Amino acid sequence: MTLATTLKQVQQALWRVTPVPDASEKALRAFYTRAAAEYRRVARTDPDHRHEALAHAQVETNHLERLTEKPVSGRDLLAQDEGE
Repeated sequence: MTLATTLKQVQQALWRVTPVPDASEKALRAFYTRAAAEYRRVARTDPDHRHEALAHAQVETNHLERLTEKPVSGRDLLAQDEGE
C-alpha cells in the first residue's frame, strides 16, 4: 500500500486488499491489524477527519477482538455486523 495521507485514500487502499468473506483467520487478523494501524496513522495526517479515522480504527480493532474470542470466518463477521 502506498503511504496514504487522507482518510479517503486509506479507505480506498484498504478496500482493494480486503480479504474475501471465506478468508482464513490468519488473513483476517492481518487485515484488521493493518487496517486499525492505518486508520490510527491517518488520524495524525488528516486532521479534518481525525475523529472519523479513529472511529474506523476502533471498528477494525473490534473485529480483531471478535476473532480472539472465537475463531470465525469473514462471513461470520459480516453476519454479526448485519445482526447488530
